[in-house]
Amino acid sequence: DMITIRGNWSRGFRIPSFGEANALPTTGYVNNSAGLFNDAYLSQYGCSVATFSTACPQYLRSASYGQTTLASPDLKPEKSRSITLGAVFAPMRNVTFTVDYFNIKKTDAITSLSSGDALRAYYAGEAVPDGYTIIADAVDPAHPGALPRVAFVQSHYVNANTIKSEGIDFGANARFDFGGVVWTSNLDATLQLELSTTLADGTRETYVDTIGNYNLTAGSGTYRWRGSWLNSFAFGDYSVAATANYTSGYDLSAMDQGNAYKDCGLAPSPAYTGCRVKSYLTFDLN
Repeated sequence: DMITIRGNWSRGFRIPSFGEANALPTTGYVNNSAGLFNDAYLSQYGCSVATFSTACPQYLRSASYGQTTLASPDLKPEKSRSITLGAVFAPMRNVTFTVDYFNIKKTDAITSLSSGDALRAYYAGEAVPDGYTIIADAVDPAHPGALPRVAFVQSHYVNANTIKSEGIDFGANARFDFGGVVWTSNLDATLQLELSTTLADGTRETYVDTIGNYNLTAGSGTYRWRGSWLNSFAFGDYSVAATANYTSGYDLSAMDQGNAYKDCGLAPSPAYTGCRVKSYLTFDLN
């Protein structure tokens, strides 16, 4: 009577949205970092990857580039497969504990192309791969003969990728009545085991514990652990609620921005910022 086993298997599809098929271009901006460039390119500006934060001109250090995504009217629907398996444990009245494993896989995922390939080719003086358009910025007046920085990278939405998300959800819920005071406690936590994208050419990008995927998280990071614990006390016409929120931080890198996994490639300068956004705890009282 105390344990319930639950699970499901499902398949689904999602047709392209109006925005993906017919919208005007949309642009998100990413700050330049040393890992974006190479020594041969930076030598035109009198610096190198190692001296990027101290010797390179503001023209490169303080700039950002726009990732512009263009609509595609010929997109196909995405397909998905989802598996969950879990258990509910209720050792006593009004107290439950839950644990659930999830595994979600999307194929023909609608996505914009990773800008890292185009940026690497441009700054290496190579041909930009098919599917991209590079728009260069204005020339730096102090270095008129140097190849200018990138202002925008344009690409269309495509059915190209396989996206996989895997993890474990934990929960605990309890409610106690002490005769005039009701205490309610809810704990939710997620361990992210995998968030990855396999590109059309077979290349695999993984994002857990990094700042990627920029398209999915808008550069806010993919935490390995995150959770919240809410405790509320209700008495008469009043209630007090306290919530603690935890996130485990992440490395300042993103494979969809041309970095290697957890290589610190998006840190402005590891010497003074470090390579990680540290784990942190916030507390709210209402």
